Amino acid sequence: NSQRNALLLQPSVGPLLARTYARLGRPLAAPVDLAAYELRQWGATSDASQPGRLLLRASIVNRAAHAQPYPLLRLTLQDRFGGVIGAREIEPAEYLPGAAAASLIAPGQRADAEVTIVDPGSEAVGFEIDVCLQSADGLRCAGDTRPPVS
Repeated sequence: NSQRNALLLQPSVGPLLARTYARLGRPLAAPVDLAAYELRQWGATSDASQPGRLLLRASIVNRAAHAQPYPLLRLTLQDRFGGVIGAREIEPAEYLPGAAAASLIAPGQRADAEVTIVDPGSEAVGFEIDVCLQSADGLRCAGDTRPPVS
């Protein structure tokens, strides 16, 4: 118990420990550094096998020195002027295959995300993806963080 915070950071033990404490009514949260997620957008393509749908691809790398939870991805669709047409958060289970979404992303590990969305039509000409995490204070996204004002 005295080493629980250090153990939470270990990909092999952290998820099990977090689930155990949650079942005991004492949920634990590993420390998270939103700025340590490196996100690369690889683009959007139409899929001939799924008419009317777009496949969005991105990769996430954990640059922190410790394991972190897989982030939510905030997808924002934009018009030709950069205005927001729509946005939604995408859970790890929606962009990662199988059980990987329930585990932690190890230091230096890369995860490839794929999301299929309904084609928004010609009004949407661009998109942005941001990494976000749910906290006690609500949803925090890397793009929302600002350096402190001195």
